[in-house]
Amino acid sequence: MPKTIQTVEEYTGEKIVALGCTQLDEEKFPKQSQRKKILNDWISFFQNNPNAVENLHFTTRMNQQLFDAICCQKNLTELHIKWGVYPDLSNIVNLQKLECLVLCAGASTKDISPLGKLTKLEALHLSTVGAHDYSALSNLHGLKQLGIHSGMDSYIKVNDLNFLYELKELKNFHTTGFRLIDRDYSPVLSLKNLEFLSVNMPAYDDKIWKNKFAEHFSDIACNKHLNLY
Repeated sequence: MPKTIQTVEEYTGEKIVALGCTQLDEEKFPKQSQRKKILNDWISFFQNNPNAVENLHFTTRMNQQLFDAICCQKNLTELHIKWGVYPDLSNIVNLQKLECLVLCAGASTKDISPLGKLTKLEALHLSTVGAHDYSALSNLHGLKQLGIHSGMDSYIKVNDLNFLYELKELKNFHTTGFRLIDRDYSPVLSLKNLEFLSVNMPAYDDKIWKNKFAEHFSDIACNKHLNLY
């Protein structure tokens, strides 16, 4: 991971960028106008230089305007967003080269259907999104890693896991802070190529499914459901 930069002036043409242009140190940038200019400079940069960056790690708070600007980067293959508030993901469909996406979007993000258009994705990790409908992920036939996670003091709700039936290449499935509304975990059993499995469940589901996962996937060394009883 490269050193995190803050201003456009620090950028020297790197294809891999770690960026923290919000939540700036007020001792270093005491004027609000300075901090606002730094953010606006990056928004303009991403909009006006669509081929600049291939791998972007955003380490501070993301807002909608900055997210939309990042979605102008046509050559992005990897995008990590640590956290933020950007409820509208629709512009992410422009990132057709994305292979790895780590998205911490917040409860305001209710619709993740645009992610279903990113058909080159091989790794997807979603954290604290407010969506309940994950059916669009069924279009990601090349997905090898999928993580669905909550924040530290919350949990996420997912309507069902039926999208897993279409993810035949999936090797790693990991959930935390997880509540499955229909309580039917059987789609997990359809995953034939798993090498790592860890599905977090409340106690009432754990009693039903953990032993089933342990038996069905007994040949997987990295099965967190093995040898727990």
